[in-house]
Amino acid sequence: MDISLDIPGDAGYVLPVLCECKRHGFKELSSNIYTFDCTMSKLNLSVIDFRVSELENDAGEQESQQLEVDPAEITSEVRWNYGLEVLEPDGIKRVVSTVAAEDRAVELIRLYLHNNPAATVIELAPQYEALNHATMSLLPRGTIPSSHIKYAVAGISKESEEQGASTNVIGKSFDLGDSDDPLPADIAAADLLVVPLSISNHKDLGVLLRRFSSLGKPDASLVLAMDSSLNVSAAILEAEVFERIFDVHTSVALYKKRQTEHANGPTNGYTKGTSTKFDLVIGEPPATSSGSSSFCCALQATLGTRLSQCPQAAAEQRPPGLDHSRQQCVHGCGRRHSEDYEDVAVGPALAGRIVMSDTTDDEFQERDGMLQVARIFNSPVGNEGVRRCLEASVRIQGIGDQERFLLLTILKPGLLDTLTFIEDDRMKVPLGESEIEVDVKATGVNFKDIMAAMGLVAVSLIGNEASGIVTASSSAAASRFQPGDRVTLLWEGMHASKLWIDHRLAVHIPDSMSFDVAASQPLVHATAHHALVNVAKLRPGQSVLIPLPLAAEDKCRLLMEKYNVPKGHIFHSRDASFVKAVKRVTGGRGVDYVLNSLSGELLRVSWTCLAPFSTFVETGLRDITNNMRLEMRPFSRSTTFAFINMANFSNAEGLDVLGKILSDAFAFVHKGVLGAAYPLAVYPVAELETGCTAME
Repeated sequence: MDISLDIPGDAGYVLPVLCECKRHGFKELSSNIYTFDCTMSKLNLSVIDFRVSELENDAGEQESQQLEVDPAEITSEVRWNYGLEVLEPDGIKRVVSTVAAEDRAVELIRLYLHNNPAATVIELAPQYEALNHATMSLLPRGTIPSSHIKYAVAGISKESEEQGASTNVIGKSFDLGDSDDPLPADIAAADLLVVPLSISNHKDLGVLLRRFSSLGKPDASLVLAMDSSLNVSAAILEAEVFERIFDVHTSVALYKKRQTEHANGPTNGYTKGTSTKFDLVIGEPPATSSGSSSFCCALQATLGTRLSQCPQAAAEQRPPGLDHSRQQCVHGCGRRHSEDYEDVAVGPALAGRIVMSDTTDDEFQERDGMLQVARIFNSPVGNEGVRRCLEASVRIQGIGDQERFLLLTILKPGLLDTLTFIEDDRMKVPLGESEIEVDVKATGVNFKDIMAAMGLVAVSLIGNEASGIVTASSSAAASRFQPGDRVTLLWEGMHASKLWIDHRLAVHIPDSMSFDVAASQPLVHATAHHALVNVAKLRPGQSVLIPLPLAAEDKCRLLMEKYNVPKGHIFHSRDASFVKAVKRVTGGRGVDYVLNSLSGELLRVSWTCLAPFSTFVETGLRDITNNMRLEMRPFSRSTTFAFINMANFSNAEGLDVLGKILSDAFAFVHKGVLGAAYPLAVYPVAELETGCTAME
């Protein structure tokens, strides 16, 4: 980072910024950022090669620090249920009584949560073992987030606590503690408290319920499961701060904390009855029917003195006073009942309930003479459909059978088992005017691919060599290639099912050469030819030091028998001991050329093996990428240090140079001077990971 000393610092000064961004590896971006003055004439700040990378979220290490999120929990659905705020106590009782006695507590909780989707719940449990039969666990999936549920456990022992820790209940449990202990500081007050039937036999029931009731908010509600209409638990609660809203004999009761403020309007006990007084106006049409007149009369009787009637002359305009949402609802109900008179008996009463209640809802539907409200809930059915799409599935498919074009990539660099084929976006544009289309038959895997897959070098596409058959040729390439030609290719992203590539990066292969052999040759032949012929300008009789991974005796034997390399000229390259061996073989002079791929300390000592007027050609990427230092002393012998990277030939001029290198190298192949790499291991695509592991 470079910062100018006189960078503007005035408030409001706008600094124009230019940012150049490109991919660096599979999951990194490299940016160059330049900040100028307002006239764009002076550079004030520059940041070169600023890199950002995707974060790998290790759920195992961070499980205790963050909530695990299900990526499939993204769908929702609209559900209608009865609105507590617009129901009379008898109406709530009617709704809850429609289910079996043992299910009424769950039904009442579900009704409460429908009206209060963001509510938090604490359920009382006699001991940890009882959590397996908790009332909240009986709710339908998607009713409430698990993070909104907690369980206050009354009686604990070391054994029961350990057993409770292994239960699979939805939500978290905590120790309620003794009456003299302070309440847990990390437990927030809840909107709804649940007292199950199993707690009624507790020996200190009064103390327990008083302590538990203090966990509710000032306006909290409480659901009590009962075995009789007036059991001990109900009496204790009513003696404290709770008032009963309703109860269903031998099953369940709903309580709410008593409010200290005075009610200004009618209440069902569940609401606070604090509706602000306002005048209501009904606009009647000029020609009233018997149905609309009946509705208006019934509504007037329901609302009493709060209602005034609009003159017919004004009724032709927008009904006055309808800026309030609840007043608009009354107008809507009147409009509906002007066309449907069957429910005229309940319509005015329902409209009156809406107006006189504290509800913030503005959309209702009538069912069985009662009002329902809508809520948006998480949809378990929809989420399951999404989850099935997200689940990893393995299907054996032939690459050649795919209609889409595929490209090899790695999802997590460093993990070879995440190598996978994805759709090749490069093939979504038309064939270029200088390109050919090639049906890929084989691709070559070299050590650079392994380093890229392991995340050791920054490349965005894997694979540099391939072979196949030309299937289409552009006008500029027609003079060189025709459909049916057998070719080998050198570029990036070659592990693909089909390729569109510049014709300069392709060469013909002999008819006798297999596609497997052809795919193994472009990179090694082009690199060696460019390094030794073009850069080093190697002449007959000169010596070359080439590091090879020769850990096994059979590889040494291969060099001696197939390539006639004397045994004394084969050194150990795993450590720096080869330096003395080179000096010994060359009589202390050193070698004329080093074609190096070693890194770190081994690169440094290889650099010292040069003779006067010699050349060191670096082909490795690790030290270049890491910007390592290079000793200067070997330059005193008039030596040359050069670096070659075939990926640098990406512009038009570079493609010409790379194409000539490839053509010159394969001219020796056609003459029989250069042969195939040996030994050559061939793997099917299904064993790609095995082949990469063997190379590694």
